[in-house]
Amino acid sequence: MKKRLLSGLIGLLAAQPALSMDLVETYEKALSYDSGIASAQAQFQAQQAAVDVSKSSLLPQITATGSVNHTDFEPHNAFSGSGNDELARQFFSGDSYKAYRYGVELSQPIFQASDWFTYEASQFQTKAAEAQYNLSQQQLILDAATAYFNVLRAQDTVTTARATEAAIQRQYDQAQERFEVGLIAITEVYEARASYDDARSQRIAAENQLNIAKEQLARLTGDYPTALENLRQNFPLRRPEPANPASWESRALKNNWSLQTTLFQLNASQSDLKAAKSGHLPTLELTASYRETRLDNALSTTQEGTEGVIGLSLNIPLYTGGGTKLACVNSARW
Repeated sequence: MKKRLLSGLIGLLAAQPALSMDLVETYEKALSYDSGIASAQAQFQAQQAAVDVSKSSLLPQITATGSVNHTDFEPHNAFSGSGNDELARQFFSGDSYKAYRYGVELSQPIFQASDWFTYEASQFQTKAAEAQYNLSQQQLILDAATAYFNVLRAQDTVTTARATEAAIQRQYDQAQERFEVGLIAITEVYEARASYDDARSQRIAAENQLNIAKEQLARLTGDYPTALENLRQNFPLRRPEPANPASWESRALKNNWSLQTTLFQLNASQSDLKAAKSGHLPTLELTASYRETRLDNALSTTQEGTEGVIGLSLNIPLYTGGGTKLACVNSARW
């Protein structure tokens, strides 16, 4: 839509000297200078990153673990067995060793409604931010085109006002000459002077309006315009296609970025409410781990080896102190 709108405005312009600024250059300067469009773009990009963050809670979580422990064991009771059991004697006389443990842990949410609805809400928020960014671009095109054409219109008004002033000044000079030779009364000279003063005031007002229009354009582009390309004289005016108002109304409702932004924000709020309500629902998670243990200088190595564990973890919230209910109320309120 933005491209069609901009291309239609470009068609109004004629080829002018390269030093003059055309409508496309005006829009490009406004696009790089306008802080509103930069803010909307940054918000859209930030929201895209937020989607990845919320999506991560639905994906597997893999963690590598490792630990090193040093143990000194001193028994309180002395060994009272037979003297032939040397291992038992050493064990009851104390032990000192290091334990090395390392492994991998994996967890995968199977049913966690709150995370899913949070991810869904972030997707709607991203679409809303994209629609707002498109709306900002569309509004910038309209603002740049309006300011551009206001300058052209003000220039034409100044040209007309100056021509009018020059014509009325000639009439005033002629009236003075005719009065000097006695052909007219002094009142006609006064009327001609009043008309000339009115034309001058209109010319001054037109020049002031031109300066205002240039200032407004400079506020969009950050550059004070010196010369602008004018309109083509032979621009063809065609009837809208299709010539059915209902079709244009349907297209406007479908492509209205402001309306789309509101709808996406509404969907995001509904997903947030679902996420808050899902605090009452159980969660199910798959967990798996693999660990290996190695002992250094230990009297007994029975604890050395590998261990693999896989299981399901079910959590059912019975009472959360009223936090889930308050979260639902706050989400519904917003």
